[in-house]
Amino acid sequence: MNDSQAQTHCRVCSNLSRLVFEKTLYWGEIVPFFRCGSCGHLQTCLPTWLTQSYQAKYAEEDTGMADRCLWTAQTTVAFALRTDIGPSELCLDWGTGTGLFVRFCRDAGLNVYGYDPFADALFSREFLCKPDQLDSRWSLITAFEVAEHFSDPSMEFAKMFAMRPSAILFSTLLYQGQGADWWYIVGNGQHVSFYTEQGLRILGKRHGYNLTTDGLELHLFSRKKYTPRFLRQVRKKRETWSRKYLRAHGSRLISDSEAIRSRIIKEESDKLARKD
Repeated sequence: MNDSQAQTHCRVCSNLSRLVFEKTLYWGEIVPFFRCGSCGHLQTCLPTWLTQSYQAKYAEEDTGMADRCLWTAQTTVAFALRTDIGPSELCLDWGTGTGLFVRFCRDAGLNVYGYDPFADALFSREFLCKPDQLDSRWSLITAFEVAEHFSDPSMEFAKMFAMRPSAILFSTLLYQGQGADWWYIVGNGQHVSFYTEQGLRILGKRHGYNLTTDGLELHLFSRKKYTPRFLRQVRKKRETWSRKYLRAHGSRLISDSEAIRSRIIKEESDKLARKD
């Protein structure tokens, strides 16, 4: 590898990143990883293997998906309780995947919709946001275990910041100098961006947002300033506080079902009327 191939530009702060190690993916492809000398961000080269990475068989190793949807939903509802996000305010889950997170949040009373142009949100298809609806006024945007999949973090976060939410609550494990054997650098090649606290702070400041982090994996971009202790409390007390939100506002489980049933009945009725 020559000098030009051993360096690239950081896709967070645009400064110089140098090759630090390589990783062999499941099917034998060797991927170089570059670390920014300024913000510390770790990234792969621009990924050309993502079609291979997202084959269905590679999703099977993520056995923590359901549990992750549960604890992040509880954390989000607890955050809504503590920041006075009411049941009528709009919330958006960026990269919603199966939609299970959205369903858990709505079951707890929070008015959450999902957005994901690449996935079939099996559990919340009725509550998917279309691309032309992204200009809605979102009180909160969530993005749990999504940021590490961003090929261009600056561009992807800019899309969320452009909607001017009061806060963006998200998770991704912080990079702190781990090597190629770090478990978060998965062999299927789906994780291509690994953030430092400094890198995240740069992304937020660029758009006028403060960063709060628990120092490990839970992070918050917000207009208002919060303390790391507040964020840790939200996670620690998520079960208690999410139940309190549910008691105060009631679940959307029945009302969502009734709304979907009404839509189906109307659609079928219209079809019969057209046949007549």
